[in-house]
Amino acid sequence: MSNDWSQDFNKRTQATLQWLEKSIQTTDYQGSSAYYHLIKGWSLTYPETTGYIIETLFDYAKYLQQERWKNLAITCADWLCSIQRPDGAFPGGINTNADPIVFDTGQILFGLVRAFKETGDLKYKLTTERAVVWLINILELDGSWQRYSYVPNYIPAYYTRVIWAILYANEILKKDEIIAGMQLALNYYLQNITPQLSFKNWSFKPNESAYTHTIAYTLRGILESGILLNDERILTKATAVIDKLITIYKDKEKLAGKYDENWNGDYTFECVTGNAQMSIVLTRLFQLTGNVIYQEIALHIFQATFSRQWLIPLQGLYGAIPGSHPLWGAYQRFKFPNWAAKFYLDAYLLLYKVTSE
Repeated sequence: MSNDWSQDFNKRTQATLQWLEKSIQTTDYQGSSAYYHLIKGWSLTYPETTGYIIETLFDYAKYLQQERWKNLAITCADWLCSIQRPDGAFPGGINTNADPIVFDTGQILFGLVRAFKETGDLKYKLTTERAVVWLINILELDGSWQRYSYVPNYIPAYYTRVIWAILYANEILKKDEIIAGMQLALNYYLQNITPQLSFKNWSFKPNESAYTHTIAYTLRGILESGILLNDERILTKATAVIDKLITIYKDKEKLAGKYDENWNGDYTFECVTGNAQMSIVLTRLFQLTGNVIYQEIALHIFQATFSRQWLIPLQGLYGAIPGSHPLWGAYQRFKFPNWAAKFYLDAYLLLYKVTSE
């Protein structure tokens, strides 16, 4: 890793960590605000992303040896436990009274499981189990989730990240039937791989190009699930799609903000969030295979992403990560999402560790 950005690792990570802390303080510690809008300010809290932000806070608490981030993670986990529905699901979107969404409930599992692993508090395990039971119970016989979707009657490929979350939860639940159900689900979603080595339905809505954000969701879900299942077949399929993306990346030396199923890219903007996520996917594949090409491209992508961090000393902007570059790009226009901050921090720490070894 070049010294131009690794040397101020602590400054930049602390800035974005402090931004995340502010996103939680602004809700009176009732989860993390979904985003800061350049004009409208802080949004309402977002249960889904609060869930996986918990992991990031625990990671940095350990790496920086600062208890404040662990305490903040536990505060978020406790709040999530308090809003779980009687059926075990969690409300979708940024309305805590809303109907549940499969993807949102799945992502919350990451934080609950990690809270249990870090604290041993059984309430996190029990909350996890109730959420997993709900997700398993609404799984169709063919392995798909067709109800409680973000877009009615649409089954997105990025549900692979829900499969990963459930398999991760099974590390503490240890139930064979969960593994069997998720193998069935993986088989269903792997059918979405096209002859062009893309995915059908990998976007937020049908017949639309996919932001690199949802592409990375899809790919990491498959990759991590394959690792947890120790299934070479799954890992081979994930690697084939990632290698296709690398081929296209090398031609342009940058990622498009979004791609259609034929890999036609929209290069008018960068999906900064997706770029951070994609660098994580490639670094994880490097860790798995030892192929330095993945590490080199991960670094190249993140070094561009690194420069998108805002350090303007104003509330809501210092340490913020935009959804798009330029800020008026198509993804999360004029917004600084909390999940962009999360994936930026995850990518930063993972790459910093890998290149420092």
